[in-house]
Amino acid sequence: KIGTIAGIKSLHEWTWPAQGEDTGFVYARILPGIGEWKKWSPAQIKKIQKQRKNEKPNPEYSTHTEPSKKWTLPIVVSKDDSVTNDELLELDLLNSSLNSMDITNVIGSSKKQIHDVFVSGWALKSNKNYKRESWKRISKSAKHLLENMFHTGTANPNNKFSAQQMYEELVRHVQLGELDENDVPKISTIQNWITGFSRKWKEIMAIRELEARENEIIV
Repeated sequence: KIGTIAGIKSLHEWTWPAQGEDTGFVYARILPGIGEWKKWSPAQIKKIQKQRKNEKPNPEYSTHTEPSKKWTLPIVVSKDDSVTNDELLELDLLNSSLNSMDITNVIGSSKKQIHDVFVSGWALKSNKNYKRESWKRISKSAKHLLENMFHTGTANPNNKFSAQQMYEELVRHVQLGELDENDVPKISTIQNWITGFSRKWKEIMAIRELEARENEIIV
């Protein structure tokens, strides 16, 4: 193993004095013009080399082959990147059509075509529509019917109600005069109610199971 100078990776300027008393020394420092010179005498360098003779390598190589065909490389011709008059006209027409769009009353209107384009001024507060669909709480009578259907499905998975089936069952109660038509929630509302009620029901059942096991241990 050939020895090396300690910390050689952090040294980036080297010089070998050819005159004066330090002839044969090796000088090195961290950066050009920065830091003090570190010196290695010929004796130190010989010690680092561990008295090993460095010989010039003599690699073996074979003669290269001559290609039978010449290599032809295509010449890349740069194209003019300037915009033509036709392209400028198309950009002007597109800009005019975007600016002519009425984006203030487009959102939420089923009679108008919705343009999913970021036009000039789309993020302005004055162009935003803050109208939200009114949220309605589920009435007690509708919630009571929903809970009965949920527990029916829990007791017998074959009779499990989906949100669509619960909605149809509520509509049937409206037709029978047992429920007001305004108390029938949307299918999406029923689906959200099922998710929340199911999570709450599982928590209640888990607490009851833990209490029952604790009572068994005490007895």
